Amino acid sequence: MNIVNNILINIGSTEANELVIPEGVTAIGRDAFRDCSFLEKVILSEGLLNIGDYAFSYCRSLKEIVIPKSLKRIGQGAFRGCEGLEIIALPDTVEAIGKDAFSFCKKLKKVTLPKGLATVSQGLFEGCRGLLEVTLPDTITAIDAGAFKDCVSLPQINLPDGITQIGDYSFTNCRALPHIHLPNALAAIGSYAFQNCKSIEKFDLPPGLKKIGCWTFAYCKSLKEFSVPYGITHIHNHTFLYCEQLEKVIIPETVTTIGNSAFAYCLKLTAVSIPDQVTYLGEGSFSNCKELKALVIPDSVEEIGDYAFSECKSLTAIIIPSHVSFIGEGLFRGCDNLSAITLPERALRIGNWAFFGCTRLTACKLPDSVAEIGDHAFQDCRSLHFLSIPGSVHRIGKYALADCINITYVNMSEGIMQIDDYAFQNCIRLSRANVPSTATKVGKYVFHGCQELS
Repeated sequence: MNIVNNILINIGSTEANELVIPEGVTAIGRDAFRDCSFLEKVILSEGLLNIGDYAFSYCRSLKEIVIPKSLKRIGQGAFRGCEGLEIIALPDTVEAIGKDAFSFCKKLKKVTLPKGLATVSQGLFEGCRGLLEVTLPDTITAIDAGAFKDCVSLPQINLPDGITQIGDYSFTNCRALPHIHLPNALAAIGSYAFQNCKSIEKFDLPPGLKKIGCWTFAYCKSLKEFSVPYGITHIHNHTFLYCEQLEKVIIPETVTTIGNSAFAYCLKLTAVSIPDQVTYLGEGSFSNCKELKALVIPDSVEEIGDYAFSECKSLTAIIIPSHVSFIGEGLFRGCDNLSAITLPERALRIGNWAFFGCTRLTACKLPDSVAEIGDHAFQDCRSLHFLSIPGSVHRIGKYALADCINITYVNMSEGIMQIDDYAFQNCIRLSRANVPSTATKVGKYVFHGCQELS
């Protein structure tokens, strides 16, 4: 062993599988035992104050380490990748434990953190796939990012009452965790914090919670109901993505935005009440909610993102609020039970694929404000019989009404300037359609396959 000024610098040339660190050593230096694959047991003598960063990292055969009561600090990544370590006893004298200190200790089963510790540091137990029991002292106020990420066997954890913050990725992939009690002091839950916690059926959130990050509960496939606490203003992107068993969600009136894919693929969600203060629904916010039947979009909503309700196959009718100007791309694509739609009087554009595959849509009144009908906008709307296109429309996109096999009459008003390729292809029962004189650009095969059109 090489010791300089009471600091053990490195192990030297020895290949012993058991070592006793001599008295008088006050610190073990950075990387001192790193990658000592032969080392199985280490006894640290009293008087040791500090274990340096990565000191024992990747000692893959290390099974036992005796830590003295004099120890004050464990450095970053100190025992990272010690795959054989099963139990470690930490004395209450330890005041600080660096990030990743025990990460990827795959056989670590039980640990008690020292009294007086304020934070469970970043990635502290990440990848400890065999961890079954962890005890946190009452002094803990924060769980940092990734602290218990990929602890796939952890069956329970008791969080102290003083915790105010749970960081990003804190419990990601804790698949065996059936329940977790969140303390009343909790103010913020980070992004991805409980992602893929597949066994949790319900979260009891404290009333003082002010922030929930993005992807926080995504892939919680056993989650059945959820009440968003009063005071939350944003439901962020992908918060409940693929919560396939979620049947009921309560959104408080303090919420103003619902982010991209926030409830996408919530396959059993049947009804949602969107509060009157919401102004924005993000892209794909409710896409693939296949059982969603009851939905009222409040008039406060000013913008709805692309594909927000795509593949909502149980949705039968919907009114789009008056302040919405753009019917986004794929907004109701694949809503094959949608039979009635009310567009706002100020709508300017019907986006590409907006109503593609709405096979039961029987009618759609286009307001005089619409300037463009996008590509594939009404393609395969098989129950549509008639459509009047106002003169405000400057462009009818490619395949805009293609495969509307039951449409018999299309009235195109003067003012329309452009009709793109295949716009009415395979409208096999279309018998009446007028091309306005203002249409200076008419694409190829506009009425291809329209057998009844003379």
